[in-house]
Amino acid sequence: MPKQALLFASIVALAGAGVVAAACVSWPPLAIGPFLALAGLALLAATLKVRIPGVTGAISPVAAPILLAAGTLGWQAAALIAAASAMLQCVWRPKTRPSLLQVAFNLATMTLAAVLATQAANFATPPGAFVWFIAAAIVFQAINVVLISTILCLLGEGVSLQSLWRNCHMWSFPYQLAAGLFAGLWAQAGPLMAGSSMPLGAIALAAGVLYLMNGFYREIVDRSLSGA
Repeated sequence: MPKQALLFASIVALAGAGVVAAACVSWPPLAIGPFLALAGLALLAATLKVRIPGVTGAISPVAAPILLAAGTLGWQAAALIAAASAMLQCVWRPKTRPSLLQVAFNLATMTLAAVLATQAANFATPPGAFVWFIAAAIVFQAINVVLISTILCLLGEGVSLQSLWRNCHMWSFPYQLAAGLFAGLWAQAGPLMAGSSMPLGAIALAAGVLYLMNGFYREIVDRSLSGA
């Protein structure tokens, strides 16, 4: 790995570890049922991977439960759910076995994106509002794309940073925006996070929607690659 890429990945990984540690230290009182339900949905979503054409990476519908956790439970819950789902996404049926630094970088990227998206959306609009989730999805997308495009450029993919950014953004932005729309609609459907548990029907419905999102996106990618 080039020295610049190693330095950048290490800095991002350390920043992500710091955020996870801060989330654990400042953990607020919250209903454990909704947290576990959203964590489970995020872990399920992490296994639904679709390879992004043109780059060595994949995308999954983890943003929806992460953003819902961020808007209803707080940034600490979103940070831990993001970290856990990113780790599973790295080790679940990879094309090549990832290094420890790669896992740490991807974990940090997802965690930083979740926390920065939460803080930016909180600054722009009241938490829990429908537009909050749209704003958070846009920032979540931007942070992910910038960090991933930068590391790919430093690794010497043979493509400019601008080209990598455009390619990643083109493929991932609609997906992340759809995740934000889903999270926003779910949050408006009722006080799902107010109690100590979430209805099993709501969890099953959310899992079904995430599966359909993944299938629809996979079909788009396959049709694009086949030229149909």
